[in-house]
Amino acid sequence: MAIEFCPLADDVGNLADWVSVVIGVAAAVATVFVACLAQKTSARATKIAEQAKKIAERQHKDAVATRRADARILGRLLVHEVSELPQNIFIMYRELEIPKGWLDRGSTHEVWSGLDSALNDGVKSMIPGVERVEERIHKLPEELGDSLATLVGFNRTLNDMAYRLAEQIQVIQIGMGYGDIRRFTGNPSEILAQQEYLVEMSKWAIPTANALRKFAGEAECDYSKFVLESQ
Repeated sequence: MAIEFCPLADDVGNLADWVSVVIGVAAAVATVFVACLAQKTSARATKIAEQAKKIAERQHKDAVATRRADARILGRLLVHEVSELPQNIFIMYRELEIPKGWLDRGSTHEVWSGLDSALNDGVKSMIPGVERVEERIHKLPEELGDSLATLVGFNRTLNDMAYRLAEQIQVIQIGMGYGDIRRFTGNPSEILAQQEYLVEMSKWAIPTANALRKFAGEAECDYSKFVLESQ
């Protein structure tokens, strides 16, 4: 029996081979294209990342420069007020010194001029400028900002103490054109307690004042004559 061959078999086989070749070439081209595209995308992403890094660094430098400028201005704004604080504390302490004989039995405990002045000043802020910019003192160097915040706390407690003392002053009307008598009706130990509080406040005020002066470019002050010691 004779074997018959299909005349199209060879053509079909050849076509299949060519199709395989074309598909292979297309796949290779696609792979190369994707690789090139990925490389370009990666290079672009790297460039964008570098640009973003530079922008972030520039913004950080600008922020640091702005903060330093704000801190310098703030320091100049507060330096004179804080520089006077040790002296003002010293004056208030001396005004609160109890006069000789005031604690003697039978004393009427009349308010002396120093107590009157100390309480009038004590109910007011000794550092109003610092309190006005309280929310900005964090822009100063950390240790200096912390010290100023501590002084704000001292000042507010001092205000409360002065208010309590002032509330214990009794005004007695003499009449007949003789005016009146003002007496302190509280415990004298409360006056001594305020003095001791001023001693502790002074221990913070003196180094803080000089630290601020140094930061603001001013020469340090000699506060030795305003140093207070506990009794």
